[in-house]
Amino acid sequence: QKKVEEAEAAKERRRSAWQQEMQKQAEDERARREVERAQREVAAEAERLRILEKLRKEREEENKRLREVAAMDREAEVAGRLNAVWRQRELVARRQIEEEEMAARLEEEERLQAKLEEEL
Repeated sequence: QKKVEEAEAAKERRRSAWQQEMQKQAEDERARREVERAQREVAAEAERLRILEKLRKEREEENKRLREVAAMDREAEVAGRLNAVWRQRELVARRQIEEEEMAARLEEEERLQAKLEEEL
Protein backbone atom coordinates (compact mmCIF):
# COMPACT_ATOMS: atom_id res chain seq x y z
CA GLN A 1 0.00 0.00 0.00
CA LYS A 2 2.79 2.41 0.91
CA LYS A 3 4.60 1.72 -2.36
CA VAL A 4 1.42 2.42 -4.31
CA GLU A 5 0.98 5.70 -2.47
CA GLU A 6 4.62 6.62 -3.10
CA ALA A 7 4.26 5.67 -6.76
CA GLU A 8 1.09 7.78 -7.01
CA ALA A 9 2.86 10.68 -5.26
CA ALA A 10 5.86 10.40 -7.61
CA LYS A 11 3.51 10.26 -10.58
CA GLU A 12 1.68 13.37 -9.32
CA ARG A 13 5.04 15.18 -8.80
CA ARG A 14 6.09 14.31 -12.36
CA ARG A 15 2.74 15.46 -13.74
CA SER A 16 2.95 18.67 -11.70
CA ALA A 17 6.57 19.25 -12.79
CA TRP A 18 5.59 18.64 -16.43
CA GLN A 19 2.64 21.00 -16.11
CA GLN A 20 4.86 23.69 -14.55
CA GLU A 21 7.42 23.21 -17.34
CA MET A 22 4.70 23.56 -19.98
CA GLN A 23 3.38 26.68 -18.22
CA LYS A 24 6.92 28.14 -18.05
CA GLN A 25 7.47 27.39 -21.75
CA ALA A 26 4.14 29.07 -22.61
CA GLU A 27 5.09 32.14 -20.52
CA ASP A 28 8.53 32.25 -22.15
CA GLU A 29 6.92 32.06 -25.61
CA ARG A 30 4.46 34.82 -24.70
CA ALA A 31 7.35 36.98 -23.44
CA ARG A 32 9.36 36.28 -26.61
CA ARG A 33 6.39 37.26 -28.81
CA GLU A 34 5.90 40.44 -26.75
CA VAL A 35 9.58 41.38 -27.21
CA GLU A 36 9.31 40.73 -30.96
CA ARG A 37 6.12 42.82 -31.15
CA ALA A 38 7.81 45.68 -29.30
CA GLN A 39 10.83 45.45 -31.63
CA ARG A 40 8.53 45.55 -34.68
CA GLU A 41 6.77 48.60 -33.24
CA VAL A 42 10.09 50.37 -32.68
CA ALA A 43 11.22 49.49 -36.22
CA ALA A 44 7.87 50.64 -37.66
CA GLU A 45 8.09 53.94 -35.77
CA ALA A 46 11.66 54.48 -36.99
CA GLU A 47 10.52 53.80 -40.56
CA ARG A 48 7.56 56.15 -40.15
CA LEU A 49 9.88 58.89 -38.88
CA ARG A 50 12.30 58.26 -41.76
CA ILE A 51 9.46 58.57 -44.26
CA LEU A 52 8.16 61.75 -42.59
CA GLU A 53 11.65 63.29 -42.73
CA LYS A 54 11.98 62.33 -46.40
CA LEU A 55 8.57 63.88 -47.15
CA ARG A 56 9.52 67.05 -45.21
CA LYS A 57 12.73 67.39 -47.23
CA GLU A 58 10.87 66.78 -50.49
CA ARG A 59 8.28 69.42 -49.52
CA GLU A 60 11.05 71.91 -48.66
CA GLU A 61 12.78 71.22 -51.99
CA GLU A 62 9.49 71.61 -53.89
CA ASN A 63 8.74 74.89 -52.08
CA LYS A 64 12.26 76.13 -52.87
CA ARG A 65 11.80 75.14 -56.53
CA LEU A 66 8.44 76.93 -56.66
CA ARG A 67 9.99 80.07 -55.14
CA GLU A 68 12.79 79.94 -57.71
CA VAL A 69 10.30 79.50 -60.56
CA ALA A 70 8.23 82.42 -59.24
CA ALA A 71 11.38 84.57 -58.99
CA MET A 72 12.38 83.63 -62.54
CA ASP A 73 8.85 84.47 -63.74
CA ARG A 74 9.05 87.88 -62.04
CA GLU A 75 12.49 88.45 -63.58
CA ALA A 76 11.17 87.48 -67.01
CA GLU A 77 8.21 89.82 -66.57
CA VAL A 78 10.47 92.71 -65.53
CA ALA A 79 12.86 91.96 -68.40
CA GLY A 80 9.92 91.91 -70.80
CA ARG A 81 8.72 95.29 -69.58
CA LEU A 82 12.24 96.72 -69.78
CA ASN A 83 12.63 95.38 -73.32
CA ALA A 84 9.27 96.89 -74.31
CA VAL A 85 10.32 100.27 -72.87
CA TRP A 86 13.69 99.98 -74.61
CA ARG A 87 12.06 99.14 -77.96
CA GLN A 88 9.64 102.04 -77.53
CA ARG A 89 12.53 104.43 -76.83
CA GLU A 90 14.41 103.13 -79.88
CA LEU A 91 11.28 103.60 -82.01
CA VAL A 92 10.80 107.15 -80.73
CA ALA A 93 14.49 107.96 -81.36
CA ARG A 94 14.33 106.47 -84.88
CA ARG A 95 11.16 108.45 -85.69
CA GLN A 96 12.75 111.62 -84.37
CA ILE A 97 15.83 111.06 -86.59
CA GLU A 98 13.59 110.33 -89.57
CA GLU A 99 11.56 113.50 -88.91
CA GLU A 100 14.74 115.56 -88.56
CA GLU A 101 16.11 114.09 -91.80
CA MET A 102 12.77 114.76 -93.56
CA ALA A 103 12.73 118.34 -92.23
CA ALA A 104 16.33 118.82 -93.41
CA ARG A 105 15.44 117.45 -96.88
CA LEU A 106 12.36 119.67 -97.11
CA GLU A 107 14.40 122.65 -96.05
CA GLU A 108 17.06 121.79 -98.66
CA GLU A 109 14.39 121.34 -101.32
CA GLU A 110 12.80 124.70 -100.41
CA ARG A 111 16.22 126.35 -100.53
CA LEU A 112 16.98 124.78 -103.90
CA GLN A 113 13.51 125.74 -105.16
CA ALA A 114 14.04 129.31 -104.00
CA LYS A 115 17.49 129.41 -105.65
CA LEU A 116 16.02 128.03 -108.87
CA GLU A 117 13.28 130.63 -108.84
CA GLU A 118 15.87 133.35 -108.30
CA GLU A 119 17.90 132.16 -111.24
CA LEU A 120 14.90 132.15 -113.50
